[in-house]
Amino acid sequence: MIVPTILENNTTEIQKKLSLIDKVAQLIQIDLITDIDGLENLTTETKLQLHFMIPEVDKYLENKIPNVVSVCTEVETTKDMLLFLTKSRKHGYRAGVSVAPDTPSEILTSFVRQVDYVQFMTVKVGKQGQPFEYNVLNKIKSFRAKYPNIKIHADGGISEKTIALFKGMKIDHFVVGSAIFGSENPVDSYTKLSTYEKL
Repeated sequence: MIVPTILENNTTEIQKKLSLIDKVAQLIQIDLITDIDGLENLTTETKLQLHFMIPEVDKYLENKIPNVVSVCTEVETTKDMLLFLTKSRKHGYRAGVSVAPDTPSEILTSFVRQVDYVQFMTVKVGKQGQPFEYNVLNKIKSFRAKYPNIKIHADGGISEKTIALFKGMKIDHFVVGSAIFGSENPVDSYTKLSTYEKL
């Protein structure tokens, strides 16, 4: 599945991008690199996934947020992963963990079978439009061989050119930002990328 991702620092800009791809995508990810209030007021008919890139996420797990079906947190900044998983599932969310390009996947060993998915960052975390990190491909291949039944997401630098590099890895979700929202026609770009997704 192609998952458009939105990285903005306020709900006004998030809503604008949601409106560009709403009803087209099955799932849209919202990246939180700073504290954002008002997520519960977003209007969309598409299911949402939150990717927390901030250390303090408790406020977002106090109440169920409308349309949110899954949440993901960084392994590098999360102090208590099992607590995060417990709080997330209290609201019926699927719960995942993201791994930065330079972080070895072995860091996941103690809890990996308890997460719903692992999201491998294929760019440096922080802003969209970063160059693709080719070294992550081997990390994903090794992880897939060791854990064939765990869902894998690839997030960052995904385009018509780079998506072909994942052939045979059975990626469940490709999380795409700039190649969709940086194009003249986000819906057309989403549709084109969707023809490549089953690799």
